[in-house]
Amino acid sequence: MGTAGNFCRRNETGLWLLVIVVLATGVRLNGLTHESYWFDELFSAYFSNPAHSFRQVVELTLGDVHPPLYQLLMWWSYKLFGYNELAGRLPSFLSGILVIPVIYLLGRDLVSKRAGLYAAALAIPNYYLVYYAQEARSYAFFYLLSSLSFLFLVRALRSESRVNLALYIASTTAFLYVHYYIFVALAAQGVIVLVYMAHEKRFDKVLLTRALIAVGILLLASLPLISAIQGHIAIDDFWIPQPGPGFFANFFIQYFDSWVLSGLFALLLLAGVVTSFYPGTGRRSRFAAIVLLSWIVVGYLVPWVRGIIAQPILTDRNTIMLVPPVLLLASMGLTSIRPVLLQRLATIALLGYSWIHLAIIMDYDDRIKKDQYREMAHSLTSFDAMLPIYTLKFNDTKYNVYFEQQKSGLRAEDSTVLAEQLAAGNAAPLFWIADGRGKHRKILATKIDEDYGLVEVNLYKHRGTAAALYVNPAVSTKLSLRLSNDETETINVFISGPLILEKGGALLTVVDMSGVSEDETVMTSVELRDEQGNALATQMARLKGMEGAMLFKPDIEQGVRARITLPKTVGMPQVWVLPATVE
Repeated sequence: MGTAGNFCRRNETGLWLLVIVVLATGVRLNGLTHESYWFDELFSAYFSNPAHSFRQVVELTLGDVHPPLYQLLMWWSYKLFGYNELAGRLPSFLSGILVIPVIYLLGRDLVSKRAGLYAAALAIPNYYLVYYAQEARSYAFFYLLSSLSFLFLVRALRSESRVNLALYIASTTAFLYVHYYIFVALAAQGVIVLVYMAHEKRFDKVLLTRALIAVGILLLASLPLISAIQGHIAIDDFWIPQPGPGFFANFFIQYFDSWVLSGLFALLLLAGVVTSFYPGTGRRSRFAAIVLLSWIVVGYLVPWVRGIIAQPILTDRNTIMLVPPVLLLASMGLTSIRPVLLQRLATIALLGYSWIHLAIIMDYDDRIKKDQYREMAHSLTSFDAMLPIYTLKFNDTKYNVYFEQQKSGLRAEDSTVLAEQLAAGNAAPLFWIADGRGKHRKILATKIDEDYGLVEVNLYKHRGTAAALYVNPAVSTKLSLRLSNDETETINVFISGPLILEKGGALLTVVDMSGVSEDETVMTSVELRDEQGNALATQMARLKGMEGAMLFKPDIEQGVRARITLPKTVGMPQVWVLPATVE
């Protein structure tokens, strides 16, 4: 017992850090694949498809808006563990864990062990850090590598060790190949170096030489990216709007997704800064506050000014590298509370409320936060027939990621292909138009509807995604139906006039599901009868949601005259006769 007690006392900080890392791992692991990839994640999954070569991944990524390192790590993860969501989100998940000890080390090196532990603990339930640790995008690597870069910068400033300089160059180079916000971080680090020299009240030739070496190596490392960087700079029109001057307050609130938490953290930041400059406060605390403030202020100011004079680049998620210094300054505010008992109680209370907010108020684990492409792709693959699928606004590659992961033979094409086929007169009689968001689908598909007279017979929406089933009336025929009350029928039925169904042709039945709840099913059947009333073929189905449309391919001889009958369910149905081209 005595030996164990001595071990715990000697390693108290390490044990607390281990507990913090384990808790953070549990929070980030829980629900890691609960939600589908959303639009941006599907870009990453497409770029990092394990079927692509190393060169293809690099070229696709550089052609987008990011450097290629994260996409290559994701590509390797897919190759090792399979083309699935778990493998795709694994690099971000690991980054979200590794940043915890890095935050502790920053706090320890800048302030104290206690401040480092407080900051690491505050990172466990932080909504922003958790969310991006579960997303297949580069942002978790972004905040990990930025934190490492600042950690080794601080160490390189305080020590002439070549190891610290080498680690600074390595982490900053990796940062360069993950996100172009590296240049914002370098601006902040330049300010920190100048402040450090002024703080020390001496011109340090050794430090200046080491800084020039680091800059030179980083410039050499950036050469392969120069062409891509120049291309991005030359873009005149980009989707990011320039935020107003109060943007930082909105961003700060988003880091916590809570007015209460953002207010509490703002007070702690203020306390951390003010107490660091009290008369009699040590130089260590003042320098720590200067480093963290420079990191935050320059991190906001440079991209905001850049957006005024050139292309806007400032979004809340692009400032995610500022969350660690925010937590560190807040931890300085906590350590300023006296007595120590009150300090610990305040820390426990803040952590407790953060947990309650994440788990209960936000209902983080069960709340759907992303567009659910996975479920929509599954519904499309589960339909009665392998119909052509056309998508709007880059969504073909997004759906194809899931079709491939679900091992389906379906492949989506852009709606421009559909427009060309309709113009040439060789479009399919029945097809889907899918999108990532229902409102976009309605707006963009209307142009195709108007130009070619397409008939939307079913619309299925699910959590930000939508797919509409269209009939091409140029090659399909809608049957006229009447309601029959024939005494020979046990229930009311709809019946068509006589028709001759082409051998191999199909019947599309669309049941009006507008009055049916999302979870309710409707039992229906389609029956083909000859002129004497004898049944030729029957198909029954339980319809629900997307399955409000049913495809029926009766096996009958060419030239047989028949009628369609189907029971009255919840509304007037539609029946379309399709040629023998529907698979």
